[in-house]
Amino acid sequence: MTKAIDEKAKTISAPSGATVYMDVGVVIYDKVTGQVYSFVPPDARSRPDRYLKLKIIGTPGHERYRYQRDLVLTTTAREVDVVALVVDSADENSIAQAGKILSEVLSKVKTRHVLLVANKQDLPNARKGKELAQVLGIQHYVETSALYRVGIDEFLRKVVELAST
Repeated sequence: MTKAIDEKAKTISAPSGATVYMDVGVVIYDKVTGQVYSFVPPDARSRPDRYLKLKIIGTPGHERYRYQRDLVLTTTAREVDVVALVVDSADENSIAQAGKILSEVLSKVKTRHVLLVANKQDLPNARKGKELAQVLGIQHYVETSALYRVGIDEFLRKVVELAST
């Protein structure tokens, strides 16, 4: 998911492409146009209220990567504006584990908001974000397909909206 937001994101992944430790990306979000930059726009210093720097840290969600997730959460991300829980909407095992993983994350990280990211909406058996949000008890959600970069702009807008409240 992080690579769909920041093409320059650094990642530690398996040969299959699955994240095995973490992804880290940084983008500058223009609150006026919704454009995302991988660099600081020239007018950012004179208009600091227009831009928001988003640091995105992704950790693997599978149970077998619990140690890596715990290490990242206890060393780099103790207080964040928004926790985005990315769930494979087409995988019942992923959905079943999501609540447990969210509890683990929230026991280590202080946050003001949780955002459900119902990913893989391009698959025919994907459950809708609204349904998953209700099941997991999460108020805010977006639907995405990171593979096709669908819903990523909406995700960023929602993160900015939540981070600004």
